[in-house]
Amino acid sequence: MTFSRFCLLLICVFSMNAHAFETNQRNENRVSFSVTESAYFNNDQVTLTFRAYSQDLNPQVVANEINTQMQAAYAVLKRAPQIKVETSDYQIQPIYDKNQALTTWRGQQTLTLNMENQPGLVKIMAQIQPYLRYQNMEFGVSSAQRQLFIDDLTRKALDTFQKKAQLIAQGFQTQVYKIIETNIQSPHFPSPYLARNMMASDAVGNAPVMQAGQSQLSVTINGTLLLPN
Repeated sequence: MTFSRFCLLLICVFSMNAHAFETNQRNENRVSFSVTESAYFNNDQVTLTFRAYSQDLNPQVVANEINTQMQAAYAVLKRAPQIKVETSDYQIQPIYDKNQALTTWRGQQTLTLNMENQPGLVKIMAQIQPYLRYQNMEFGVSSAQRQLFIDDLTRKALDTFQKKAQLIAQGFQTQVYKIIETNIQSPHFPSPYLARNMMASDAVGNAPVMQAGQSQLSVTINGTLLLPN
């Protein structure tokens, strides 16, 4: 076979393949769709924030009072080693009047507690109240539980996705279809449920009110079907 005939043969083959591809494209229909599985889960984790605060003309007095408050709170927390404790925002700063004259010193330090939402822990929280000022309380789903919930929702979403693909194909009066594209969206994690002003006053000395509530998690799958016309 001469070189010119070989080139002519290649051109004919490519032309036939291109024609077949265009024919297949005309005889197929693309359908995009999505499914979402959502569920509410009990919040199993709570984060509480307290603040040590002091104000005095002497900055050393401010520092000593803050340290004393934090040490007293730590003594209470030693009874509950399962609680994760974190301190932050330690600061002591001067306060001036409108004439830029020093009037007092003010200091504070934040104490953050992370724990599982279990009965009995509220009593420990109430014991911290005489030493630190309550700031806020946040409820959410722990990382370990959240991953289990997401895996379960993903399995359900995949099952729903397959069933919907079959339903769409049946709607087009065919049992033949091909899933050519799939995208599983990363779940959106809702912000923790924030509860403010739910702590009883120091004078009353009652235990704090803890209402965990629920969080909603969702998994969405987008896909495209290839159906014959």
